[in-house]
Amino acid sequence: MVLPPSDAKDFLRLLFGLMHFVHRSSLPPRKRGRPPKPYAEQPLEKRAEIHQLFGKDPAAHVAAYISENPERLSDAEIAEIAQWKDASAGRFIFLHQLEKHLVAIEMAGGRRVFAVRGLRDAPSTIASGPLPQLVETVLLPFRGVIVCDGLVASFRHSFPQPELQELDHKYQQAKAAGTIITDYSLLKTVAGETTGETTGETTGETTGETTGESSEKAPEKAPEKAAVRKRAAKKRATRASNPLSAFVKRLRKRFLEYRSEYAELRRFEEEVVPFFQTWVETKFKKQRDEIRRLEEDVEDMETALANLFLDALPEGFDSREDFIAETVKKATEPREPDDEAASDEPPPTPEMPSVEDLQFIFDEFLIAARNIDPEDMDPDDYDRAFAEFVASVEHVRDGNRAAFERSMLAIGADRSKENVDLVNKAYRRLAKRLHPDKNPDHGEEAKEFWERLRNAKEALDLRSIEKVELEWRLLSGDEFETLEEDRLKSYQEELRTGFSDLRKLKRELSSHPLWGYGPKPPPREVVESIREEIEDELADLRDLRDELVAALESRQRVEARRRSAPGPVDFPFGPPNTWPRSTAPKPRKKRTESPDQMEFPF
Repeated sequence: MVLPPSDAKDFLRLLFGLMHFVHRSSLPPRKRGRPPKPYAEQPLEKRAEIHQLFGKDPAAHVAAYISENPERLSDAEIAEIAQWKDASAGRFIFLHQLEKHLVAIEMAGGRRVFAVRGLRDAPSTIASGPLPQLVETVLLPFRGVIVCDGLVASFRHSFPQPELQELDHKYQQAKAAGTIITDYSLLKTVAGETTGETTGETTGETTGETTGESSEKAPEKAPEKAAVRKRAAKKRATRASNPLSAFVKRLRKRFLEYRSEYAELRRFEEEVVPFFQTWVETKFKKQRDEIRRLEEDVEDMETALANLFLDALPEGFDSREDFIAETVKKATEPREPDDEAASDEPPPTPEMPSVEDLQFIFDEFLIAARNIDPEDMDPDDYDRAFAEFVASVEHVRDGNRAAFERSMLAIGADRSKENVDLVNKAYRRLAKRLHPDKNPDHGEEAKEFWERLRNAKEALDLRSIEKVELEWRLLSGDEFETLEEDRLKSYQEELRTGFSDLRKLKRELSSHPLWGYGPKPPPREVVESIREEIEDELADLRDLRDELVAALESRQRVEARRRSAPGPVDFPFGPPNTWPRSTAPKPRKKRTESPDQMEFPF
């Protein structure tokens, strides 16, 4: 798609020298005594004029430049520039952006087809707007490829459907004939065939006049081109007679790409991310322990302030002052770091949530995972499913995650006789191809599909079984019937959604510190960056803890003043808001606060 950086640098150096010579040669005689501004410092509009001037007669400019050789170029560099006498300049249609190059079709002359590469950016990104695009540029041969000179002027042009079909037919025709210009030799050969001029490097098929060299090459190239045309014609005939097979082929390719990308991201999540977490906990154990202690202190103090605001005094405290003092003491007194290895006692068994909490979690599970509204379920079905859910949660309490995941599959499943029969039928049909006992030579992919099939059978999920079957047939290269086209198109939409989700996941994972490094300790610059982030987090938590301690201590002083103050005052004229205007005391003048007075965050 683009040149290697070293080749791009060499190309620009040679191009700038040639274009500076073209500019200097185009100046009137009275101005040639004073050297013009270097080409690299010229504005973009002036560069475009110089390129257009070069494109009018590239052979003459190249010959004059080589004859003078103002840059004192080496023989190899002179040989590279000598090829530019066959440069193609003018208007082109940028048709397709392929993986390795861009397809460009010449507007004038013989409508030659070029495979173009860019310098630092793909040519399609330089042109404004989506392809196809009508542009004006210069194409130059360089080190075995055709390169765009980097200046691309786009023109507004609408392509009607017949013109698009003609352009695509021209491209397919050149592709089948092997006449897409990808390097200097093809540039000369195709140019000779188009104009009718033959040289020692052409085949002479147009004029019938050949030299000794061309007459020797013609018998070798003719059968090869005929074979290429024959294969292309056969491929087009097959595609026309059975369009479904071409669609299945493209779908199979996209499915394999999805599996590869998904496996890469999953491997990163399952291998690199846990390794990084373990490495951070080991490398920065002291800082991570302090962060956890600070987070606990901040949470306790925020809870204490909330209880004081709601006037909810926890049990075990006789006064609000004692509660505040205990909270501040717990947050400020030094604590020894936790030593988990020193304790031989097994971790306590987690308690089961309350029935109300379990019912709330179960309803959310039905809505999110099963797309079922609990209010629409039959009461008996709901009670049975809820009992199965509670039994699954008990597996979590016992530490048996595998049993929990398997038991969750069938919760809320469609247990009607019709669905069960369809599930069993589809399961048996696919189990013949995936069961390990019947197919002992199957590899890891078959084991993966077999596990997915079993899980779908446990969940009584007919749609998942059919999806597993479709993907296995794509992976195995099976043929599909015309009646299955709608099903394949539906799966194509699922793949598009899957690729969209993968792109989102990749954007999230690409911000991970070990993205691109693999499961190994990160380099020094990444380690220093992580260290700075941890230190910043520690500083923020310490500041927040100090602010909360100050707020609690201030509240403690308020409580002390409230306790020492006299009881409620009896006003002789009733509450102040009922006093007549004439007897109401004048408001006291508001005291201005000094700038350095402390502000408490409560």
